[in-house]
Amino acid sequence: MEDNANINAGTMILTHFNPMPRFQGIFASEVKPVIIKEEAMVAVRCTIMPGVTIGKLATVSAGIVVDKDVPDYNMLCVRTISKYINLERILKMNKP
Repeated sequence: MEDNANINAGTMILTHFNPMPRFQGIFASEVKPVIIKEEAMVAVRCTIMPGVTIGKLATVSAGIVVDKDVPDYNMLCVRTISKYINLERILKMNKP
């Protein structure tokens, strides 16, 4: 985290991800640093995933899950519409 960066209450910064065994065929394990550059601002209750860089003077709006880099001088404020995904079919495909 660089100088004058601001991270607000309830934000989680994840530098590792290790899925449960039944999901290992779907999600890969990873350990990567998170970089938050100078004067970036992350609003309340965001989740920053492993390997993400938040650029200089970039802003992340409240409640966002950040899974890709945010370029310098940009604001991330788009939310994805909730969507249900039925995992039963996926789990059946990954059984030995």
